[in-house]
Amino acid sequence: MMLPKHLFASTLYRPFHTILAVLLLALTLLPAHAQDTYNIEVSPVGLTSIPIALPLPLLSTGLAPQFAQSFRDIILSDLSYAGIISVLPEQAYIADGHSAEVDYRNWLLIGAEFLVSIELVLDGADIEGRLRVHDMALKREKANVRIRGRFDDHILLAHEIAGRILWEVSGIKGFFNSRIAFVSDRAGDGKQIHVMDFDGRNLLNLTRNNSINIIPHWVDEANIAFTSYVRQRPEVFVRNLTAGRTSVLASYGGTNTGGIVSPDGRYFAVTISRDGNSDIFLLHRDGRMFKQLTDHRAIDVSPSWSPDGKHIAFVSDRSGSPQIYKLNVETLQATRLTFKNRYNTSPSWSPDGKKIAFTSLENNVFNIYTVDENGYNPRKLTEGTGHNESPQWSPDSNYLVFTSNRTGEYKLYIMDSTGTFQKRLPDGAGNNAMPSWLVFLQ
Repeated sequence: MMLPKHLFASTLYRPFHTILAVLLLALTLLPAHAQDTYNIEVSPVGLTSIPIALPLPLLSTGLAPQFAQSFRDIILSDLSYAGIISVLPEQAYIADGHSAEVDYRNWLLIGAEFLVSIELVLDGADIEGRLRVHDMALKREKANVRIRGRFDDHILLAHEIAGRILWEVSGIKGFFNSRIAFVSDRAGDGKQIHVMDFDGRNLLNLTRNNSINIIPHWVDEANIAFTSYVRQRPEVFVRNLTAGRTSVLASYGGTNTGGIVSPDGRYFAVTISRDGNSDIFLLHRDGRMFKQLTDHRAIDVSPSWSPDGKHIAFVSDRSGSPQIYKLNVETLQATRLTFKNRYNTSPSWSPDGKKIAFTSLENNVFNIYTVDENGYNPRKLTEGTGHNESPQWSPDSNYLVFTSNRTGEYKLYIMDSTGTFQKRLPDGAGNNAMPSWLVFLQ
């Protein structure tokens, strides 16, 4: 029985009178507990792997020797989620990685394309990471940077250094200091909104209302919009993480779902069914009605903004089955983008504007596809690994976070934009779904 798919990807498309029943059914039948496992690497093959040498960090006076290993371990863990870097084992190193004069021949001999050396210097309550990256092919120093932070936040410093390493050797921006909001049933008290750091640390339970709370979306670094049934029907709320305060954003007649902030931060895109049929509307930041975007007898749901704010991708069954459409926000002209398979939902527009990721039902299995923003070049990213749903892009459009039940329960995963590399995130117990990714660019 495919219960979680009803809870997650397909929920927003279904007519309202079935939504609550399905959610409650899923809530009742989903397992209450889970045997947690971490870091299940699914298919780390096919990508070009960049071999680097990363000796233990050099420490200044005042730092315990074991600190170097724990700091390096954080960086190794971070880089494992990029899928394109292989760190050569320290046992293979035949030269001093911290020498002022780099012996490129010895590092080339063991297959390193880059030598990454880190020195950690304690300065009162602060710690400074001095990072040097040497390019073996060019036989020169590629980067020499210093990154500073509070010692108590040295994990954040390690994440930032890992991101800088990824950038220097691959040109891909790091995402290791990011946060993820998601829905979880881990406590057995309904579906609650949680937030965690990318590495699973600093888990925060935002809602504790013994109800159903779904579709979290970051508004900014301090606010998350989400849909809740806490008042017996779906309404959109905004939770301020700093103040710990929750306010109502959308409570019009019928159902209210979504709450996707526009790129300029001025409006929210929401789905409202105040006349019994779901259409997409724009609201001002304070929840006042601004503009109706769709007015069709079909069901229109799940808006996702283009990065320039001129278009919205959404789901409509106006062709007879749920498909992905693109709407011009100014002219309100809608263009169908998907034609493969009869059930396509959960669109997510890439930040570079080039692609839209979505969930597609094929042979009773949900998988994640991408399609060009003009509807060309549909591409399947997941296959043969259970149900895969709810894709959300990283800010540089190189990765997606998504939900999969490939190990039984629904868990959060990351994959590259081709789907070649996929790996589970340390998201903890229970069914975890509907991720929303907030990344602090480095």
